[in-house]
Amino acid sequence: MTPIALSRRRNGRFLLYLSLSLPLWAFLPHPSSTLAPNYIDSTTRPTWDSLVTLIRLKSNSLGNEIEQLKANNPPDSIKDPLAYNKALFLTNRKYRLDTLLANLQRLEKSEIKYLVTIISKTTDSSKVIDGCTCYDLLTQGIQFKIGDISNFVHEVTHGLQLEDGKLAYDKKNGDSFGNDIEDEIEAYKMQFAYSPDSVAGLQS
Repeated sequence: MTPIALSRRRNGRFLLYLSLSLPLWAFLPHPSSTLAPNYIDSTTRPTWDSLVTLIRLKSNSLGNEIEQLKANNPPDSIKDPLAYNKALFLTNRKYRLDTLLANLQRLEKSEIKYLVTIISKTTDSSKVIDGCTCYDLLTQGIQFKIGDISNFVHEVTHGLQLEDGKLAYDKKNGDSFGNDIEDEIEAYKMQFAYSPDSVAGLQS
Protein backbone atom coordinates (compact mmCIF):
# COMPACT_ATOMS: atom_id res chain seq x y z
CA MET A 1 0.00 0.00 0.00
CA THR A 2 1.41 3.40 -0.98
CA PRO A 3 1.71 5.81 1.96
CA ILE A 4 -0.85 8.59 1.71
CA ALA A 5 -0.50 12.00 3.38
CA LEU A 6 -3.46 12.73 5.62
CA SER A 7 -4.11 16.10 7.29
CA ARG A 8 -6.47 16.74 10.18
CA ARG A 9 -7.27 20.19 11.53
CA ARG A 10 -6.96 20.50 15.30
CA ASN A 11 -6.74 23.60 17.49
CA GLY A 12 -6.48 25.84 14.46
CA ARG A 13 -3.60 24.03 12.77
CA PHE A 14 -2.98 21.00 10.58
CA LEU A 15 -1.18 17.89 11.77
CA LEU A 16 0.29 15.55 9.18
CA TYR A 17 0.01 11.78 9.52
CA LEU A 18 2.19 10.23 6.89
CA SER A 19 0.75 6.82 6.22
CA LEU A 20 -2.68 5.28 6.30
CA SER A 21 -0.98 1.90 6.56
CA LEU A 22 -0.35 2.66 10.26
CA PRO A 23 -3.23 2.18 12.71
CA LEU A 24 -4.49 5.33 14.40
CA TRP A 25 -3.35 4.09 17.81
CA ALA A 26 0.23 4.30 16.56
CA PHE A 27 0.16 8.00 17.35
CA LEU A 28 0.25 9.79 20.69
CA PRO A 29 -1.67 11.03 22.56
CA HIS A 30 -4.37 8.38 22.60
CA PRO A 31 -6.38 7.01 25.55
CA SER A 32 -5.45 3.42 24.85
CA SER A 33 -4.66 0.56 27.19
CA THR A 34 -1.39 0.21 25.25
CA LEU A 35 -0.20 3.37 27.07
CA ALA A 36 1.00 2.59 30.58
CA PRO A 37 -0.72 5.04 32.98
CA ASN A 38 2.47 5.64 34.96
CA TYR A 39 2.23 9.44 34.85
CA ILE A 40 5.69 10.59 35.99
CA ASP A 41 7.91 7.52 35.89
CA SER A 42 8.88 6.44 39.42
CA THR A 43 12.59 6.27 38.54
CA THR A 44 12.66 9.97 37.70
CA ARG A 45 10.01 11.23 40.12
CA PRO A 46 12.55 12.61 42.65
CA THR A 47 14.21 14.62 39.87
CA TRP A 48 10.81 15.82 38.66
CA ASP A 49 9.78 16.93 42.16
CA SER A 50 13.07 18.79 42.68
CA LEU A 51 12.71 20.66 39.38
CA VAL A 52 9.08 21.59 40.08
CA THR A 53 10.16 22.88 43.48
CA LEU A 54 12.73 25.14 41.80
CA ILE A 55 10.01 26.61 39.58
CA ARG A 56 7.84 27.25 42.64
CA LEU A 57 10.75 28.92 44.45
CA LYS A 58 11.39 31.14 41.44
CA SER A 59 7.72 32.16 41.36
CA ASN A 60 7.87 32.99 45.07
CA SER A 61 11.05 35.00 44.55
CA LEU A 62 9.43 37.01 41.77
CA GLY A 63 6.43 37.61 44.03
CA ASN A 64 8.71 38.99 46.75
CA GLU A 65 10.37 41.35 44.27
CA ILE A 66 6.98 42.57 43.08
CA GLU A 67 5.77 43.25 46.61
CA GLN A 68 8.95 45.16 47.41
CA LEU A 69 8.56 47.34 44.32
CA LYS A 70 4.92 48.01 45.18
CA ALA A 71 5.85 48.96 48.74
CA ASN A 72 8.37 51.49 47.47
CA ASN A 73 6.05 52.81 44.75
CA PRO A 74 2.40 53.09 45.91
CA PRO A 75 -0.12 52.96 43.03
CA ASP A 76 -1.52 56.41 43.85
CA SER A 77 1.92 57.99 43.73
CA ILE A 78 4.32 56.37 41.31
CA LYS A 79 7.75 57.61 42.33
CA ASP A 80 9.76 55.65 39.80
CA PRO A 81 8.31 54.78 36.36
CA LEU A 82 11.18 52.36 35.78
CA ALA A 83 10.28 50.47 38.94
CA TYR A 84 6.62 50.41 37.89
CA ASN A 85 7.53 48.93 34.48
CA LYS A 86 9.81 46.40 36.17
CA ALA A 87 6.92 45.35 38.42
CA LEU A 88 4.76 44.74 35.34
CA PHE A 89 7.59 42.73 33.76
CA LEU A 90 8.03 40.59 36.87
CA THR A 91 4.27 40.13 37.21
CA ASN A 92 4.06 38.74 33.68
CA ARG A 93 6.90 36.32 34.37
CA LYS A 94 5.30 35.15 37.62
CA TYR A 95 1.93 34.68 35.92
CA ARG A 96 3.49 32.42 33.30
CA LEU A 97 5.29 30.32 35.90
CA ASP A 98 2.18 30.00 38.06
CA THR A 99 0.21 28.90 34.98
CA LEU A 100 2.89 26.33 34.20
CA LEU A 101 2.86 24.98 37.76
CA ALA A 102 -0.90 24.53 37.62
CA ASN A 103 -0.72 22.80 34.25
CA LEU A 104 2.05 20.41 35.30
CA GLN A 105 -0.57 18.53 37.27
CA ARG A 106 -1.99 17.44 33.93
CA LEU A 107 1.28 15.68 33.12
CA GLU A 108 1.36 14.11 36.58
CA LYS A 109 -2.15 12.70 36.06
CA SER A 110 -1.76 11.82 32.38
CA GLU A 111 -2.13 8.35 30.91
CA ILE A 112 1.14 8.99 29.10
CA LYS A 113 4.36 8.08 30.89
CA TYR A 114 6.81 10.98 31.30
CA LEU A 115 10.48 10.71 32.25
CA VAL A 116 13.25 13.23 32.93
CA THR A 117 16.83 12.63 31.80
CA ILE A 118 19.68 14.99 32.70
CA ILE A 119 22.12 15.48 29.82
CA SER A 120 25.67 16.80 30.03
CA LYS A 121 25.96 20.57 30.12
CA THR A 122 28.15 22.35 27.59
CA THR A 123 31.37 23.88 28.92
CA ASP A 124 30.83 26.91 26.66
CA SER A 125 28.66 29.32 28.66
CA SER A 126 27.84 31.28 25.48
CA LYS A 127 25.95 28.30 24.02
CA VAL A 128 22.31 27.53 24.73
CA ILE A 129 21.78 23.98 25.99
CA ASP A 130 19.74 22.03 23.46
CA GLY A 131 17.27 19.73 25.21
CA CYS A 132 14.50 17.73 23.61
CA THR A 133 11.09 16.18 24.14
CA CYS A 134 11.05 12.81 22.44
CA TYR A 135 9.29 9.44 22.46
CA ASP A 136 11.47 6.72 23.97
CA LEU A 137 10.90 3.35 22.31
CA LEU A 138 12.45 1.39 25.19
CA THR A 139 10.30 2.80 27.99
CA GLN A 140 7.35 3.68 25.73
CA GLY A 141 7.19 7.08 27.36
CA ILE A 142 7.94 10.71 26.65
CA GLN A 143 11.49 11.71 27.62
CA PHE A 144 12.31 15.26 28.68
CA LYS A 145 16.06 15.44 28.05
CA ILE A 146 17.39 18.54 29.78
CA GLY A 147 20.63 20.21 30.79
CA ASP A 148 19.24 22.48 33.48
CA ILE A 149 16.06 23.86 35.03
CA SER A 150 15.50 26.36 32.19
CA ASN A 151 15.59 23.44 29.75
CA PHE A 152 13.05 21.65 31.91
CA VAL A 153 10.64 24.60 31.77
CA HIS A 154 11.00 24.66 27.97
CA GLU A 155 10.53 20.94 27.41
CA VAL A 156 7.56 20.41 29.75
CA THR A 157 5.82 23.17 27.79
CA HIS A 158 6.13 20.84 24.81
CA GLY A 159 4.73 18.07 27.00
CA LEU A 160 1.63 20.19 27.62
CA GLN A 161 1.36 20.80 23.88
CA LEU A 162 1.34 17.03 23.45
CA GLU A 163 -1.49 16.76 25.97
CA ASP A 164 -3.39 19.42 23.99
CA GLY A 165 -3.03 17.43 20.77
CA LYS A 166 -0.71 19.95 19.13
CA LEU A 167 2.07 17.36 18.93
CA ALA A 168 2.07 13.63 18.20
CA TYR A 169 4.60 10.81 18.10
CA ASP A 170 4.77 7.61 16.07
CA LYS A 171 5.02 4.80 18.63
CA LYS A 172 6.79 2.54 16.13
CA ASN A 173 9.77 4.76 15.33
CA GLY A 174 9.52 7.79 17.64
CA ASP A 175 9.03 10.33 14.85
CA SER A 176 7.25 13.50 15.91
CA PHE A 177 4.50 15.37 14.07
CA GLY A 178 2.89 18.77 14.37
CA ASN A 179 5.68 20.78 16.02
CA ASP A 180 5.84 24.26 14.50
CA ILE A 181 7.30 27.70 15.13
CA GLU A 182 4.35 28.74 17.32
CA ASP A 183 5.01 25.82 19.67
CA GLU A 184 8.69 26.77 19.93
CA ILE A 185 7.89 30.43 20.57
CA GLU A 186 5.56 29.48 23.41
CA ALA A 187 8.20 27.17 24.92
CA TYR A 188 10.85 29.90 24.76
CA LYS A 189 8.46 32.44 26.30
CA MET A 190 7.99 30.08 29.22
CA GLN A 191 11.74 29.51 29.48
CA PHE A 192 12.28 33.29 29.44
CA ALA A 193 9.79 33.64 32.29
CA TYR A 194 11.97 31.42 34.42
CA SER A 195 15.33 32.82 33.31
CA PRO A 196 15.74 35.60 30.74
CA ASP A 197 19.47 34.95 30.70
CA SER A 198 18.92 31.36 29.52
CA VAL A 199 17.73 32.56 26.11
CA ALA A 200 20.27 35.37 25.74
CA GLY A 201 22.38 33.23 23.41
CA LEU A 202 19.56 32.70 20.93
CA GLN A 203 19.82 34.37 17.55
CA SER A 204 16.76 36.31 16.46
